[in-house]
Amino acid sequence: MIISIGIGYILVYFQVNSNYEMMQLSEAMEGVYDRCEHLCLAIQPNIIFGVSCDNNFGDAYVKASIFVGYTEKRSFSYANNVF
Repeated sequence: MIISIGIGYILVYFQVNSNYEMMQLSEAMEGVYDRCEHLCLAIQPNIIFGVSCDNNFGDAYVKASIFVGYTEKRSFSYANNVF
Protein backbone atom coordinates (compact mmCIF):
# COMPACT_ATOMS: atom_id res chain seq x y z
CA MET A 1 0.00 0.00 0.00
CA ILE A 2 1.35 3.43 -0.94
CA ILE A 3 0.51 6.37 1.29
CA SER A 4 0.14 9.78 -0.31
CA ILE A 5 0.28 12.34 2.47
CA GLY A 6 2.31 15.02 0.72
CA ILE A 7 5.37 15.22 2.99
CA GLY A 8 7.90 17.35 1.12
CA TYR A 9 10.76 17.45 3.56
CA ILE A 10 11.89 16.41 7.01
CA LEU A 11 14.49 18.48 8.85
CA VAL A 12 16.15 16.95 11.92
CA TYR A 13 18.34 19.22 14.02
CA PHE A 14 20.53 17.84 16.82
CA GLN A 15 22.24 19.76 19.62
CA VAL A 16 24.93 17.78 21.44
CA ASN A 17 28.06 18.13 23.54
CA SER A 18 31.22 18.28 21.40
CA ASN A 19 32.34 14.97 22.98
CA TYR A 20 29.26 13.13 21.67
CA GLU A 21 29.99 10.40 19.12
CA MET A 22 28.65 11.43 15.71
CA MET A 23 28.17 7.78 14.71
CA GLN A 24 25.24 7.58 17.14
CA LEU A 25 23.53 10.46 15.33
CA SER A 26 24.07 8.67 12.05
CA GLU A 27 22.34 5.60 13.50
CA ALA A 28 19.43 7.78 14.64
CA MET A 29 19.07 9.18 11.11
CA GLU A 30 19.02 5.65 9.71
CA GLY A 31 15.88 5.17 11.81
CA VAL A 32 14.28 8.20 10.13
CA TYR A 33 15.14 6.87 6.65
CA ASP A 34 13.86 3.40 7.55
CA ARG A 35 10.60 4.83 8.91
CA CYS A 36 9.97 6.74 5.67
CA GLU A 37 10.54 3.56 3.68
CA HIS A 38 8.29 1.59 6.06
CA LEU A 39 5.44 4.07 5.51
CA CYS A 40 5.66 3.44 1.74
CA LEU A 41 5.27 7.13 0.94
CA ALA A 42 4.23 7.90 -2.65
CA ILE A 43 6.94 10.55 -2.87
CA GLN A 44 10.04 10.14 -0.74
CA PRO A 45 10.64 13.37 1.19
CA ASN A 46 13.93 15.24 1.23
CA ILE A 47 15.54 14.42 4.57
CA ILE A 48 18.11 16.84 5.94
CA PHE A 49 19.87 16.82 9.27
CA GLY A 50 22.13 19.28 11.02
CA VAL A 51 24.17 19.32 14.21
CA SER A 52 25.45 22.00 16.53
CA CYS A 53 27.56 21.61 19.66
CA ASP A 54 26.80 23.07 23.07
CA ASN A 55 29.27 22.12 25.78
CA ASN A 56 26.75 23.12 28.46
CA PHE A 57 25.02 19.79 27.71
CA GLY A 58 26.17 16.60 29.42
CA ASP A 59 28.24 14.17 27.34
CA ALA A 60 25.27 11.84 26.76
CA TYR A 61 22.55 14.51 26.35
CA VAL A 62 20.99 15.03 22.92
CA LYS A 63 18.34 17.58 22.01
CA ALA A 64 16.55 16.83 18.73
CA SER A 65 14.10 19.09 16.89
CA ILE A 66 12.12 17.69 13.98
CA PHE A 67 10.30 19.78 11.39
CA VAL A 68 8.02 18.27 8.75
CA GLY A 69 7.01 20.26 5.68
CA TYR A 70 4.07 19.33 3.50
CA THR A 71 3.80 19.82 -0.25
CA GLU A 72 0.11 20.67 -0.01
CA LYS A 73 -2.03 22.67 2.40
CA ARG A 74 -3.52 20.36 5.00
CA SER A 75 -4.51 20.26 8.62
CA PHE A 76 -1.80 19.13 10.99
CA SER A 77 -2.25 16.56 13.72
CA TYR A 78 0.42 16.04 16.35
CA ALA A 79 2.15 12.66 16.34
CA ASN A 80 4.51 11.36 18.98
CA ASN A 81 6.54 8.18 19.45
CA VAL A 82 6.89 7.56 15.73
CA PHE A 83 9.83 5.19 16.16
